[in-house]
Amino acid sequence: MNRRVLLNMPSKSWSHRRRRRQDNPIPFPELFDGDTERLPEFIVQTGSYMFVDDQVFDTDELKVTFLITRLKGPALQWVIPYIEKESPLLSDYSGFLAEMKRVFGWEEDDDF
Repeated sequence: MNRRVLLNMPSKSWSHRRRRRQDNPIPFPELFDGDTERLPEFIVQTGSYMFVDDQVFDTDELKVTFLITRLKGPALQWVIPYIEKESPLLSDYSGFLAEMKRVFGWEEDDDF
C-alpha cells in the first residue's frame, strides 16, 4: 500500500477519540467551602458524578484532582500544602476522603 493511501485511512484509535462522550446525567457537584454540615452531601455529589463517568475518573489521582477542583475558601486553603508537598494522599482517594472527614469534623455514624 502506498504511503498516501495509508495516511488517508482512518485509524481505529482516531475514530474512537472523535466519538462524542455521552453527557453525565448527574448534576455537576457544587463547590465545597469546608462546612462540616455539607461534607456528606459533597461526597455523595462528587462520588455519584465520578461513578457515572467512571471511564474518565479511572484512577485515584483523577478522583482526588476532581475533588480538589470543587473546593473553595477554607477547604481549598486546607489542600494547598498537600499539593505543595506532593502528598501521597493525592494518589489515594479513600485516604483523601478520610482526611477530609477528619479535618472538617465529620463523625460518621454506623448507619452511613
